[in-house]
Amino acid sequence: MTIIIDHKPVRCDVFNSPLQLKLCLEQNPNLLDSRMGSSIKIAGRDIAIPNIGTVDFLMIDEKGCPVFALIDSDESFNETVGFIFCLASFLPRLSASFFNECLNGNLLRVLESYNTNNDLWVKFSSHLRLNSARFFIVTNKTTK
Repeated sequence: MTIIIDHKPVRCDVFNSPLQLKLCLEQNPNLLDSRMGSSIKIAGRDIAIPNIGTVDFLMIDEKGCPVFALIDSDESFNETVGFIFCLASFLPRLSASFFNECLNGNLLRVLESYNTNNDLWVKFSSHLRLNSARFFIVTNKTTK
């Protein structure tokens, strides 16, 4: 699949390592959202969640929805999917305050940066509680 960055097509095979994928996603978080005009902002990278593991990216969309991204690594696809299921089942037990503390206050800064009159903190918390976050596995590998 070809993606477009800065109006130029980029083939996924140019990303030879997980680090290159991380850098690309860090510079272009909106690649994870196909809705035109939507906005996703990065709240943090490499977030350690006790008893679960490390999430490569926690992002927030303009509606306060958490967006978790895992960069493909040497783990098998089944292990990555298993990690997502484990994380998803654990999310309702976590709070916005937990993530804000993990991110040294950056969650609140990102939510406030959207400059909306909506209480995105409450919406973020609701998404956690209702387990309505979005999850992505970012990879440069494809199967036939």
